[in-house]
Parts: sequence; structure tokens; C-alpha cells
Amino acid sequence: MNYDINNFTSQSVYMSSGATSEEIAIFEFEDKEACKVALEKANKRIEEQKQNFKDYMPKEMKKLENAMIKNKNQYLIVCITNHPEEVGKILSKYLR
Repeated sequence: MNYDINNFTSQSVYMSSGATSEEIAIFEFEDKEACKVALEKANKRIEEQKQNFKDYMPKEMKKLENAMIKNKNQYLIVCITNHPEEVGKILSKYLR
């Protein structure tokens, strides 16, 4: 798995074919502590993607610079999109 996260209890990850940087990943963990470890790995994933795309497809950098990472209790959500504000509003409804 590209996130190198394996301590989840459930997960769904959708990634583009590699021609763009869009992706969404949702993880559920046993507890907050397990989620904190995964949060570090998610941040590392974003940094690696920035390195991968900066020369290959520099137009994708804006999405990566605005990548949304939400951590609430035992849940971690990563979203790379052209519309991070809209996604943030939607997720805020569910992550109270």
C-alpha cells in the first residue's frame, strides 16, 4: 500500500492512475494512538507525492500543497483534490 499504513481496522483508498495526483484515503483505527502513528505516515505520503510530481507534472503541485488531512478520534482522512474547501465542509459534517 502506498501509505505504508497497516495498523488499521478498516480502510478505503482510491487513487488516480498516476496521471494526476487526486486521491482519497479513509482509515479507521482501534484508538487515537494508532491513528497518530498513521497521521505521520500520511504526511510522509504527501511529501513523497510532491517530490514525484514536481518535475513530472508541476501543475499537480497546487493540489498537493492543499492536501487535506483530517484526524478525528480513531479516523484519518486524506484527500487530494482541486476542491479541498468543498470536501472540508462535507467532512466537517461527519467528523464532529
